Amino acid sequence: MVNVPPSYAATSSSIPVAQRPPLNGHGSSSSTDYVVRTKILLLGLRRAGKTSIQQVLFNQLPPKQTFYLETTMRVVKHTYDSVIPLEIWDCPGNITVDTLGAPLSQFATMIFVIDIRDLYNQPISRLVEFIVAAYEKNPNMSLEVFVHKAEKLQEDDKIENFRQIHERVSDRLLDISAEYEQVQLNFHLTSVYDHSLHEAFSKVLHKLIDSLPYLEDLLNVFCAVCAHQNPFPQADKVCRILNRQKHSYSIQPRGYTSQQTRRRSTLPRSTSAVTICKCSILLGHCTNLRPLARDNHYP
Repeated sequence: MVNVPPSYAATSSSIPVAQRPPLNGHGSSSSTDYVVRTKILLLGLRRAGKTSIQQVLFNQLPPKQTFYLETTMRVVKHTYDSVIPLEIWDCPGNITVDTLGAPLSQFATMIFVIDIRDLYNQPISRLVEFIVAAYEKNPNMSLEVFVHKAEKLQEDDKIENFRQIHERVSDRLLDISAEYEQVQLNFHLTSVYDHSLHEAFSKVLHKLIDSLPYLEDLLNVFCAVCAHQNPFPQADKVCRILNRQKHSYSIQPRGYTSQQTRRRSTLPRSTSAVTICKCSILLGHCTNLRPLARDNHYP
């Protein structure tokens, strides 16, 4: 049976920023959408793989088709209604802090994508520019660096380039000021051809979910009740069924005697079972579940 990669979106839309109404200080809104959304800024130079990441994660685009994606020429907002309402700003490669068109204080997370083969000055300088601006205007912003297209290099070269990018960014920040030594940067080695991209984005989402401890609890119980080594297919099946039923969800494990999970694991009654089942797909690596293996291999 072919494994299907996790889907991060229940519903989605993609609208150029120029066609959207002005933003308020909390999230996107229009006459038909008053949902407060968590905003993620997706940055990187041209052809770094930003749009490929968004398309593979949310639209299940086959990795081999990412080669045919057009270059992003202007900021495009992608809204997704999943575990948490998201708004991802896919930015062109020439975007700067001054031309972004929105204050960095609006964003919860910044993801900067660097091609693992690009060890030159320009991408690192652009990344440092945004890090410095984010640290000054929004110190609570999560700063994530996706060292992308890892499939392009052999294992030894991959590790060496990842190390060099990490060191050069850190050294550049220290050259500016010793104050930036305390900036928390999270580096991820990613590729659209294996589970590494899904795992890295899952880690990013974890930091945005306030109810994460409760979800972890439920997923551990879910895994135990399923008594299955890989419960992702079951979660997806249950999700499709419950999409039609819209039950409220509260789990009471039966016949479960572990001291660690004997207590009742619940979420608020308003939380739908659909949401919880989707969480089992999103949060695989933070519990005793493992990331879903991909059948796609490097070309």
